[in-house]
Parts: sequence; structure tokens; C-alpha cells
Amino acid sequence: MGFHPLGIDIALSDSSGTPSRLLVINHGRHKPTVEVFHVKLECGLVALTYETTLTHPSFVAPNAIAAISFDSFFLSHDHYFTNRMRWPLNTILPWLETFLLLPLGKVDLISFEALPGAGVRKVQTVARNIVCANGVAVSADGSTLAVASTARAEVLIYSKDTTTVKFITSIRVPFGVDNLAFAGDQLLAAGHPYAPELMALMKNKSSRAPSYVSAISPQSANQTQSWLTRILVGANLTTVFMSDGSFLSASSGASVDLEMRIMFVVALYGSGVAKCNYTL
Repeated sequence: MGFHPLGIDIALSDSSGTPSRLLVINHGRHKPTVEVFHVKLECGLVALTYETTLTHPSFVAPNAIAAISFDSFFLSHDHYFTNRMRWPLNTILPWLETFLLLPLGKVDLISFEALPGAGVRKVQTVARNIVCANGVAVSADGSTLAVASTARAEVLIYSKDTTTVKFITSIRVPFGVDNLAFAGDQLLAAGHPYAPELMALMKNKSSRAPSYVSAISPQSANQTQSWLTRILVGANLTTVFMSDGSFLSASSGASVDLEMRIMFVVALYGSGVAKCNYTL
């Protein structure tokens, strides 16, 4: 089958003591899947136990995943046309979708059961017509779904409740957004400020590409209001990490340990992780 992981997320255990789950998008040899693992802490070490493999015809071009419960998650698809199509369509249509900025990406809400023979229970498309839907993240209060549109260099903001997801607004950033992650009141967006250099790196014509991470936060600190309500009143966009590629090349994601106040930035192409002091 092959194991080629892309997006990952953790569904934390609930009050019943059920082990946490690690969800991993796998672009295997034959088809994309979502691999599910139990996460346990044994003798001070994290241990993963394989639980199940999720498959569905809707898993066309999965890119990023955001768990919202122990048995449901958001799944973004960056393309409609993929290189899994038959020749010559696989050499033409994905390229056209990318360079014509066709809004064919989407985000699905997936619910599943890990019991033998169960698998995916329901697939509901909650966000459509996105140009290269990439990273997805849900605010801590559950009010907001954020989706990265890489080719548009913007973060799409959706309202989220128990039954509906609705587009509200978008926030421009000075780079092609790759992945998103909430860190307290801030939404971290990491990506690529100069596409030609990234393409050169991908084709081994360059040894590095620049990196960029921004933090999007509400101007209001009134915690009695939802994150969505406050971000609509006013948003701050702050640069928290930049590199010409010599320190960290082609940043693809950032996350923060709020207790230790440390930010980790990972590279799309590279062997290292940047560890930085982080001030909220």
C-alpha cells in the first residue's frame, strides 16, 4: 500500500478515558486513505497502535485534517483533478486547475466508526469553490473554521456550529498559505512568500526557498465573546517568523507550546524543525 503521510491531527481523549487518536492522511500507492492510530503514553514514551484505515470515494486529493471529536474531522481537498487520473488527463487537468486558479477545492466533514466493517459513516461537503484548499483549523471555542487558500494567499473564515458551516470573510496574508494552527487566541499561518523559488526547490534547481509565518488575532481581548465575533470586529496580522531559506527553507506549518512559550516551525522540504521563543 505504501505510507506517504501528509496532514495529521490528534483527537484528544474524552472524560471517559478513551485513548487519544492520531489521524493521518496517507497518499498510498493505490488510493488516498486516512489512517487511525491509538495514542498512549507508556513508560514516558508515546506509543502508537494501529486501529483502522478509512477509505471513501470522496477522498480524492486530501491535504489537511482537523479533528473536532473522537469520531469526526474536517478534511480539505486541494484539487479536483489529480495525477491518479488516466493518461493523458493526469498530465493536463491538474496543471490547468493549478495555473488557472480554478476554485475546485473543498472541505468535507467526515464522521466514522472504528469498528470492524464500519469505517466512514457520513461525508458532508461544508465548504466549496476554494482555490487550492490547504490547511484547516478549528478555534478552541469551536466557533470558527479557518481554511487556507494557498494560491489566493488568504485565510478563509467560516462560522461553525453543531449543524452548519457558513463562509463569513477572508483575511489576506503576504504569502501562499500552507498550514494553519490555533495557538490560544492566535491563528498561526505558515507558508511560502515566493512561489518561483519554491518551485525551483521542488525541481532541485535551488537549495532553499524563503519561509514566512504570520499570527492572526482579534484586536479585542474580550474573552466573553467568541473568536469569530471578535475577529470580525478587527484583526491584527503580525509577522512572527521570516527566513530567506538559509535558516529554515520552505516553511509549511507552525505550532506553539503555550506553557513553554516555544514555537516550532516545520519545513516542506528539509530535515530540520525550527525551535523559537514565542511571545503572545
